[in-house]
Amino acid sequence: MPFLRWNEITLLSDKEQKFLTSQLKKEQLYLYFCVLDIIIALAMLFYMGFLAEINATRVVLAIILLINARSNLKQHKNICLLRKLSAEQ
Repeated sequence: MPFLRWNEITLLSDKEQKFLTSQLKKEQLYLYFCVLDIIIALAMLFYMGFLAEINATRVVLAIILLINARSNLKQHKNICLLRKLSAEQ
C-alpha cells in the first residue's frame, strides 16, 4: 500500500469519530497506568531485595509490569499524535 499524503485522507465515519473521541478521552489514563505500573514494579523489587528472598515468580511479575508500563506509555504517545492530527483537520 503506498503512503498517503495528509491531504489525501478522507473524512472519518461516525464510528471512527466515536473511536477517536473515546481514545482522546483516555490519554491521561494511559499515563497514570504507566506510572502506577512502574511504582508497583519498583516496590516489588525493593521488597524482594531488602525484605524477602528473591523469588523468580515475583521477578517475572515485575518484568511483566514494566513491559505493560512501556506499552501504556506507547499508547499515550500514540494518542498525543492522534490529538495533533485531529486538530489539523
